[in-house]
Amino acid sequence: MHTIEELLRAGIDAHGRGDLAEAMQLYQSALELDADNASAHNNLGFVLGQQQQWPEALAHLRTALRLNPQLSMAHSNLGQLLVATGQAAEGIDHLERAVACDPDNITAWDNLARIRILLGDFEGGEYAAIRALKLRPHDPHLLTRLGIALAAQKRVAEALQCYQQAIAIDRNHSEAWAQLGITRFLRNDLGSAHEALEIAIALSPHDTNALRHLALVSLSLGNREDAIALFERLLALQPEDSASRLDLAVIFLAAQQPEVALAHLALINGALTESSKFLFYRGLALQQNGQPDLGNSLLQELAKQGDDAYGEKARKILQIH
Repeated sequence: MHTIEELLRAGIDAHGRGDLAEAMQLYQSALELDADNASAHNNLGFVLGQQQQWPEALAHLRTALRLNPQLSMAHSNLGQLLVATGQAAEGIDHLERAVACDPDNITAWDNLARIRILLGDFEGGEYAAIRALKLRPHDPHLLTRLGIALAAQKRVAEALQCYQQAIAIDRNHSEAWAQLGITRFLRNDLGSAHEALEIAIALSPHDTNALRHLALVSLSLGNREDAIALFERLLALQPEDSASRLDLAVIFLAAQQPEVALAHLALINGALTESSKFLFYRGLALQQNGQPDLGNSLLQELAKQGDDAYGEKARKILQIH
């Protein structure tokens, strides 16, 4: 029979290989030997969270903290799950408690930085990333995280320096290349942005964020067909990306292919369908596809919106002053 420690180590190894099913089974076996093992509850909760089994994940993580209130990683993992399930305030509290329990926990500082940035607290994200970097100064992942926080504060030169330092340490760090390309794109340095994003995608072909930005860069450079191919590649990986699908529909509309544009617009669901941008381009596509009455009706409704850029565009098309 394996000991609990052996089962936990084997579970961590399986988790590291991406075999979540085996990791979960090993953590459950550990709990069969000791139902009050906080580490096993924490690890199992984390795996369940990665599979979006939220109630079960939260239950195991809360049990871990009941058994060991000072378990830093349990606070960190619980905090991330709470934010993911819309409970941001409680989530941040646990992420802060994670670093308070163990100020040398690099992963906890990095998780806090990531969530702070996600929630728009860029200065807080910067502070957490710096704390992580003090513990591991030459980590390309942490340098990239700091760069993201700095770029969000429009401190672009500092952000670029972070990405370049990360790449100097590890030229195969795809996220650093992606963020370097995105930041260069925002500076309108299109050629350098294109080069960096191509490297990022070569290193990580399924990076949808890099694919999206490379498509936008290609479009800005006038390479419409490349942009279409990149958006289609992205949507094959992530069909639910409504923002990218809308951008692709706009490209087809500009290419005088309203039927294809309408087909993409029909696949978009959710709040984006109520946006003025969606309504404007759907109205245009209907006009161009031989349905002028329906298209004009949409544009007329949109034109009634006063302080709206797409409402203004609709008024110009309809010649409403």
